[in-house]
Amino acid sequence: MRGYGKPIVNDRLGPVKTVVNPLQSLLLVAAGDDDGLDAGLAAGADSLVIDPRGPGSDRDRRRAAADALARIGGAIPTFVRVGLLDSDAAEADLSALAPLAPTGVLLPRTEESADLEHLGALLAVAEAKAGLEDGATRIIALVETGAALFGLIGFARASRRLAAIAWDGEALAHDLGGEAPREPDGRWTDPCQTARTLVLAAAADARLPAIDSPFSGASVEAFRREAETARRDGFAGKLALDARQAAIVAQVFSRRRGSGAGWPAGAS
Repeated sequence: MRGYGKPIVNDRLGPVKTVVNPLQSLLLVAAGDDDGLDAGLAAGADSLVIDPRGPGSDRDRRRAAADALARIGGAIPTFVRVGLLDSDAAEADLSALAPLAPTGVLLPRTEESADLEHLGALLAVAEAKAGLEDGATRIIALVETGAALFGLIGFARASRRLAAIAWDGEALAHDLGGEAPREPDGRWTDPCQTARTLVLAAAADARLPAIDSPFSGASVEAFRREAETARRDGFAGKLALDARQAAIVAQVFSRRRGSGAGWPAGAS
């Protein structure tokens, strides 16, 4: 297994410099939820993912995301979940939010290298219009579908913007047609466990951080155990759904500090 913190070398794209700015406790926050945003910052989340989905018009949701970015003001790395690539939503999101210079974007339902190449092209245009350096905006690829499991190996070679690979077990189970994502004892079902392993292996092969799935259960102790297992198995961080979870993830994954786990910078 390749070590953390070393330059990534993609067959087609060449070396990429690495910065050890950890992606460990990534808090998902709805755009417009100022209280949740402030609580997450106070809880010790080291990265935020702003989610513009929700009620209201597209324009209102993008304005809420822009307000959240302005409120954060670059205090910590902040990503924005963009719309799906098979619609005009992603391009419109980027046009509206690129001027706020987010750290990056989270791409839902990433399935193949072409998705990352497409998003990279859209980002290049948005960056140019916003006066940003080409390659400044990073990408977290979110695995939510069965199709993604066949395309994972090509992710890292598709774009030097790629910062991490994350997965969502509940979304994946729904896509596969499963009745539930977890066993009665809380463990992931076999299909979800297989996906988890593939995401971890693909990220390790690419020398990228693997980010563990969100946890929607109510048990704090079950969440802590899952975070500890993720850290043990090699995940660099975990998606958190609220400030309490973010604090637990920050505590659990702080044991990785100094390991060199981080996300690459210097994309072009």
